[in-house]
Amino acid sequence: GVYWMGYDSFYVYNGSVQKVPCSVLSFVFDNLNANQAFKVFAFSNSEFNEVGWYYPSSSSTNIDKYLG
Repeated sequence: GVYWMGYDSFYVYNGSVQKVPCSVLSFVFDNLNANQAFKVFAFSNSEFNEVGWYYPSSSSTNIDKYLG
């Protein structure tokens, strides 16, 4: 599938768009610098069948957090 980080949730497309369940969703989006959202990027970790994101926290203009 294809994964991405929206403005309010994480999504996957694998024939249809679905929200990805995430237990730390509010932690990430409450602390995301939305003005720097264009810097967010994803990574894959095939060893653990995992997708993650690097993103700037609300107190930073540069990437300083990741979710994996």
